[in-house]
Formats: sequence, structure tokens, C-alpha cells
Amino acid sequence: MLLFAELSWEKIGEGIAGSLIFGFIGIALMLFGFKLFDWLFPQVHFQRELSEHKNTAVAIVIAAILLGIAYLVGQVVR
Repeated sequence: MLLFAELSWEKIGEGIAGSLIFGFIGIALMLFGFKLFDWLFPQVHFQRELSEHKNTAVAIVIAAILLGIAYLVGQVVR
């Protein structure tokens, strides 16, 4: 029960604010990473491949890239 005695609304507010700030930083870095990847490979039109051609392989590659970027962002933000 000592853990609950040490909690205060100020600490909880700081924790929530920190989580939101780092969450937004993480999302911004994820978006930047995807745009960088899209810029590095201009010969592949990811949006067209996904929407018009329903290319599952491209979706899997993009998911793997986003997971890799998310892991890196998580390590940096932590």
C-alpha cells in the first residue's frame, strides 16, 4: 500500500503529460520515417499499389517497415 500513498495528482498529471508528449513525438517520427522511405523509393507508388492493385506484398513490406521504425522510435524515445 505504500505505492499508493506516494501517488499524487501532480505526479499523475506529469505522467500523463509526458506520455502524451512522447506519444506525439513517436507518431511524428513514424510519419517522418514513412515519408523518408517513400522518398527513397520513388519508383514504387505505394498508395496506388495498395488502393488500385490491392497488392498484399506491398502491404506486408510497408507493415514490416513501420514495425521497424516503431521499434527504433521506441528505443530513442525511451
